[in-house]
Amino acid sequence: MRSLIKTLTTLLALSLPQAALADGQYAMYTPDGDSLGLLEIVGDVSPELVLFTLADHGIQIYVPPEAAYVTIDTTNPWIDTTTQYKGWWVSTDDDYIKTCDTEIADHDAVPRTLWGDVVWTNTALDDALNITFTIDVSVCDGDVMPWATTEQRAAAPLPPYTPSCSNDWAGAAPTVAGPRATEAETATCTSAGGAIQRVGIRQNDACIMPQCDAGQVCSDSSECVGRCLAGDGFDAVRGDPIAMTGYCQPTTSNFGCTTEITAGLATMTLCMD
Repeated sequence: MRSLIKTLTTLLALSLPQAALADGQYAMYTPDGDSLGLLEIVGDVSPELVLFTLADHGIQIYVPPEAAYVTIDTTNPWIDTTTQYKGWWVSTDDDYIKTCDTEIADHDAVPRTLWGDVVWTNTALDDALNITFTIDVSVCDGDVMPWATTEQRAAAPLPPYTPSCSNDWAGAAPTVAGPRATEAETATCTSAGGAIQRVGIRQNDACIMPQCDAGQVCSDSSECVGRCLAGDGFDAVRGDPIAMTGYCQPTTSNFGCTTEITAGLATMTLCMD
């Protein structure tokens, strides 16, 4: 019967599917989609154990032959029963900080002090005869945890950005009817949390409110209650848009020269009098 050499990986994570790059080679990934490098089969080191290596992490993995040599048959019972094959792993990297109290020898009788258990589970075989398996591991005497997968899954999409606050200060700002605020208008502005300031070329009084997300780092005005602005003194009057982050405007005042950040780009500096 035809058989497919499986490959494995280690150190801490969960697992899933992917086609072999070559006989006995699999690209391995963390559950988040980060690459762990190639898991490669070395071969039988005893009648009970098959050796795999994950060279990028200095790891040797030992599992029973039944886990490594899988009969290519979509009705193979291990798919339905999710048989778990148990083995162990050791580190060949002397730079590991954490070591285990228990020492174990590898297949060459070399003592290793950082090691743990491996649980290899074959889970699926697709029509193209690509096998799916998971590798869970423990470190020292700890619990077995998910670690590696043969499938590079896309990272989960980030949730829509929402500002850290939602106060509509601009809409709530008390108005000033004339060029100068009356005592009542000043009191109303102050009680609302604002301050009377002279703004614009005419220097008329206005009630200026603080923005609740003032100074928050941003890359677009959609991330702010007000606008996303470049830092003070930045001038983008000339040249192409510049990639940069900005900050959410500190107050409800739009007077003065400012540069708005849109989709991570600083465009034209505009002045409002």
